[in-house]
Amino acid sequence: MFSPELRKLAKMLGLFAAPFALVWFTELFILPVDFFTFRVWESVLVMPSKPGEIHTPEATSDPFRLSGPFYPRMHIRKNEVGHLAAGTPGAVRKSVEWWTDRYGYRKRDGGPDPDIVIIGDSFTVGSGITQEDMLSEVLTRLLGREAYPFAPAGINAFLGDERFRLLPPRAVVLALSERQFYSVEKLGGGAGTGDKSVFDTPRWKPLGETLKYNRIIQAALVTANRAMRSNLYEYLMARLWDVKPGEFGRRKRGKNGMIFDIGPGSNGDPTPEAAKRLVSRISEYRKQLEGRGMRFLFMAIPNKESFYYKEALNGKKPRIIGYLNRELRARGVEVIDLWGELDRAHALKGMPIYLADDSHWDAGGANVAAEALATAIRGRGTGRSR
Repeated sequence: MFSPELRKLAKMLGLFAAPFALVWFTELFILPVDFFTFRVWESVLVMPSKPGEIHTPEATSDPFRLSGPFYPRMHIRKNEVGHLAAGTPGAVRKSVEWWTDRYGYRKRDGGPDPDIVIIGDSFTVGSGITQEDMLSEVLTRLLGREAYPFAPAGINAFLGDERFRLLPPRAVVLALSERQFYSVEKLGGGAGTGDKSVFDTPRWKPLGETLKYNRIIQAALVTANRAMRSNLYEYLMARLWDVKPGEFGRRKRGKNGMIFDIGPGSNGDPTPEAAKRLVSRISEYRKQLEGRGMRFLFMAIPNKESFYYKEALNGKKPRIIGYLNRELRARGVEVIDLWGELDRAHALKGMPIYLADDSHWDAGGANVAAEALATAIRGRGTGRSR
């Protein structure tokens, strides 16, 4: 049927592809999901369906989509290092534990319905720290009320989430780091809305919600998503592309082993137009949520470089958080002055606040933020009778 030349070519191609197929099969079905990653984050983050895009949580009942930011129902223990020093002598190993729930968020599955939802980014997720030290976990222990880390995600995904439509939380906290100020989305559009499927129609929605959290379907979706990526390839590229030992490229060493990201665009204040747009959108969030009977609070998290601006930014302190806090308070938004609380903890207790080899806060920083939030929330209470 086929000529000898074609058969010979097919055999050569098969022999060439066999080692790659074996490596792919080994990574996908034999090795642990985090085997080739330096942090848990990279191993459980959902791969976007289209190359070049960033996966964002979706408000959908489609059972054939991973709508959360992370793979659901995961449990991983790992000794990981920070992203600012991976592969360098500055890396600091730390033991962390991760659990994700059926919805694909960093929370142990099967907990009670939350009284408080924290919409946030990687700080809320607790990148670099173990599960029990996360902002939401500490807040839950301080208040005796369930807090949920809806992160990394945005307001539209929250508003469209069926869980919170049926039983809204009493309080919603928008906890954003400076680097995410530019990604604050407009209500009713952008990230979180996504393309709707037939399972998002009233007729098929109940079936979609039933199938969506089926363990077998979720496991198949996770396997299919993992097949789209190669952590081994990314691991090798990182070793070839990353900074050489002793060098830090756009990074800067500070005191006590602190490493800072000082690359273009990493720090600095937004334009006046962008700052005004940010104030306007967050104010709209408050009106929307309070109109639905939920209390709204805003907490700005300073970048590591902003907090240590004397070392990292040559003494130039970014002004955007101070501006935001003033303008939002003037518009009736409840604001937590986290920077002030972090400053006091750092000055009085000598707490480092941030991880030495990563851009995120450490357990101490998350604890300070949780205490500040608990103090603000206790002012009006969030208890729900059940």
